[in-house]
Amino acid sequence: KRLASVVEDLNTLILTLETLLMNSAPYGVFVYIAKLFTTIDLKLITSWALYFGVVVFALLFHGFVNYSLLLKLFTGLNPITFLKKRKTACVFGFSTSSSSAPLQITHESATKTLG
Repeated sequence: KRLASVVEDLNTLILTLETLLMNSAPYGVFVYIAKLFTTIDLKLITSWALYFGVVVFALLFHGFVNYSLLLKLFTGLNPITFLKKRKTACVFGFSTSSSSAPLQITHESATKTLG
């Protein structure tokens, strides 16, 4: 009984320290990035921004153009109608930033709205 109490107390202590660390982590990351940006050249920041823009463009192009063409080619479905019917599952998945949380909504969306 005494050992169980000690283990519970240690568990509470570790969880409290973990919560404190996780709550302060964003401030540490901000300070680290702010220090980094004050010591680097503007040219480097510009090249990072350009790289970020190219990656975002490529992802959007792939998501909207390539995926739409493949959807039309292999299934014959209208990509715009398909995306409208999948909107609920996509928005929920994006807003939760999780792949497992929206599984129920994705399943319902696939069986009820898509057929």
